[in-house]
Parts: sequence; structure tokens; C-alpha cells
Amino acid sequence: MNATDVIKGPVITEKGTLVNELGNQVVFRVDPRANKVEIRQAVERLFKVKVEKVRTSRLLGKIRRVGRSVVASTVACIVFVSPLGL
Repeated sequence: MNATDVIKGPVITEKGTLVNELGNQVVFRVDPRANKVEIRQAVERLFKVKVEKVRTSRLLGKIRRVGRSVVASTVACIVFVSPLGL
């Protein structure tokens, strides 16, 4: 999987901005088929930072239907080794 295919974009929510302010963490919406190793490699390649930890979770809520396919969502919380100004 390509790095740009794995990471779909940042999650801008109250909780996402709170963890970004408190620690060196960023929350991204990622492809549900990607595993933690692929997410780590994609973030390190795109943003040129060292990733300490990756935590993933499936979003609870409605599964959206887009055309003839059903789309599910996954969120990854990325913890960086050094402070980051994203």
C-alpha cells in the first residue's frame, strides 16, 4: 500500500486537538486495511519524523454506504518521539 493511500487525513475533533496540545500526539483517519507497521512507515515517510507508538481503533457509529460499497472507518493515534509542530 502506498503511504498516501494509508493515511487519509487528520481528525479534527475536540479530543484530537486536546491530545495534540497535551503531548506529542496526532490523530489521523487511516485505511481500515492498514496495520500498525504500515501506518508507522507511512507517517515516518510522509512527515519525516520518528514514531514511538501507534494506537488504532475502529470508529463506532454508522457504516456509510457509498455507491454500491460499504465504507468503514479506522482512526490511528500516533505518538512521536520528539515534540512536533504539525
